Amino acid sequence: MFIDSETNLSIGDPTASPFPDPSSIDRAALQASLGKRRRFGIASASGIRQVFDPTHGDERTTFVDGRNPKITIAGKLYVATIADAFLDWLATHRDDNAPESPLRIVVGLDTRPTGPAIADTIIRTLLAHGVHVQYVFVAPVTKVVAYARETADGFLYVSASHNPVGYNGLKLGLADGRTLPPDRAEAFIAAYEARLTDRANIERLIAGVNAVPSERVQDVFDRIPHHRREASTIYGRFCDAVVTGIGNPAEAAAYKATLRKKIRDLDLWIGLDPNGGARQDTKYLESWGFNVAEINSRPRVDMVHQLAPTPEATHAAQEELLRLRSEGKRILCFFVFDTDGDRRNVVLPVEDGSALVPGVQIIFALDVLRAVAHHACDTTMPTQGKTGVVVNGPTSALIERLAERFGFVLKRTETGEANVAHAGEALAAEGVDVVMMGEGSNGSAFTLDLLIREPIHTIGTIVNLISNPETLHYLVGRLDEDCGPSEWLLPDRIPFLLANLVRVLPPSSDTDLFTSAGERWGLPVPPDLFKATFDEVVERAWPSQQCKLTDGMAGKDKRVTFEFVNYERDKELRGRGNRQTGLGGYKIELFVHSTEGKRLVGWIWFRPSGTERGLTRRGASVAHWVNSPRMRKRVSDHQQQLDAWLAELLDETERRTVDKVLSASAPNDAARTTLEQAIAKAASS
Repeated sequence: MFIDSETNLSIGDPTASPFPDPSSIDRAALQASLGKRRRFGIASASGIRQVFDPTHGDERTTFVDGRNPKITIAGKLYVATIADAFLDWLATHRDDNAPESPLRIVVGLDTRPTGPAIADTIIRTLLAHGVHVQYVFVAPVTKVVAYARETADGFLYVSASHNPVGYNGLKLGLADGRTLPPDRAEAFIAAYEARLTDRANIERLIAGVNAVPSERVQDVFDRIPHHRREASTIYGRFCDAVVTGIGNPAEAAAYKATLRKKIRDLDLWIGLDPNGGARQDTKYLESWGFNVAEINSRPRVDMVHQLAPTPEATHAAQEELLRLRSEGKRILCFFVFDTDGDRRNVVLPVEDGSALVPGVQIIFALDVLRAVAHHACDTTMPTQGKTGVVVNGPTSALIERLAERFGFVLKRTETGEANVAHAGEALAAEGVDVVMMGEGSNGSAFTLDLLIREPIHTIGTIVNLISNPETLHYLVGRLDEDCGPSEWLLPDRIPFLLANLVRVLPPSSDTDLFTSAGERWGLPVPPDLFKATFDEVVERAWPSQQCKLTDGMAGKDKRVTFEFVNYERDKELRGRGNRQTGLGGYKIELFVHSTEGKRLVGWIWFRPSGTERGLTRRGASVAHWVNSPRMRKRVSDHQQQLDAWLAELLDETERRTVDKVLSASAPNDAARTTLEQAIAKAASS
């Protein structure tokens, strides 16, 4: 058994074959278990996820503690089939000018207990095809992607992101560093799922994987330190480019050297809570001159709070930040990461002695503003054309307020970084300088340089604001012309820089989609029928709701109207019934009309989760253009009012949709059976 010296986690046993002797396998039982894997899992452009913890075998389960490091035979065959199909897909889509050499694939994972067993099976599947495997073991997904972009033909990353610990899954990507685009992902999913029912394919995979010599597996394990160092070097250069805004590595390093002394002299601290996950930023932040405080830093052992970086998950970070402040340390912020390290929440110190968790939407907004301001203030830019920002549907309504203030082009898309990335490329092709993209609802930002969520952008925001006073003055001047930020950069006030900037943002309030407030567990009804029924329910409820909203949100001589918006990939389809599928996020946008024109003031939104069956993400957002304590209170109240209204709408829609399915004169037998089984299960529990 190999043990990783850096994480102290078990890598695996090269001598242990993944599958038992084929003659001992019950083929019928295995086929049934594979069917359950396909039926109970969930696959989308966001990734492939399901419960791999074998506590209940291959049966569907609503709870597992996730501590079991093993996976079932069907689980192994499931991931082997995906890896096998991925290689065929890569070979088909490989650059025609690529040399005739073995495919090179980077494999990495987060710290879930089942990760090494899944990776072991994947690696053996790749080796059976003669692939050159670059295994980095535990690493944040952003490092794996950056490494693959420079050295490989693709990557396979083992993670279920924010899902509960018992879940696991796969993110698959290409040589350009992006995950599979939605259209390609759909075709790929259909291809590998077809193989799960092909008995000849199953026999071939078992024989091929078991035949891989243990020496070849051991060689892959032996080379983990080499590939980890190589990946860290490449990822460090990429992070320097993100933080400095300079693509040339030598120039970026020189600029970094000039800032390092200033940061070190200021004696600034940054806190990190990876929650036992894959994120590893201490050495990198120290290379910038920051002092670093860590909590929950032991991989896997320190998975002590919720995996999604929700406000609740920041409690330990808040306590540690306040403790460090009590010791006189100048701490700027405390980062809290998810398990694979591509999402984060941030805790900020406030001058009154408290700790602030502004929320992922606000931190994303700061990253956007820094990028927009840097573009506006950089006199070395060859052109100063239109600036663009691309976000997903449930990014805060605050982003519209910022687009008004700063004059950038704003594009919204369906949820999913692949959808946002595709829209960003399309907008750039129109001549717009796309300076930032991301999913504010998930707390993530990225650029066209690497189309995957990257938390280091917030370090770029911090460094840029500290080192470039003109950027800060430009931002604050646009946000609050009566506020002079010069004193914000005094050594004793720098720790409160981000909190002060949050204070001058337009007032906004949002549902955190990854808390219980943003979750709705419902019955399995056809999504297209649900949306059509939702349209009916909204229009029936609108007259009475319009009166409430007009009184509260608009005021005298103004009125509130609404528009239906359906998101499908990179399209924003407006109007009732204007949709091509029943899938995608669905929004009711609210507008205030006055003599000055029509302005978006908020929205309600929902979408079936792409990573957890039976779950719908849902929430409301309100943002205003007048910044005052009174307006901040009103915005919060209105957002809660909309959130409660959305809950009522969804409950009423589900009741009516269920009635339609069960009473249909021309029933969809599959839909009715699935629904009846779910109702019976709910009643029995």
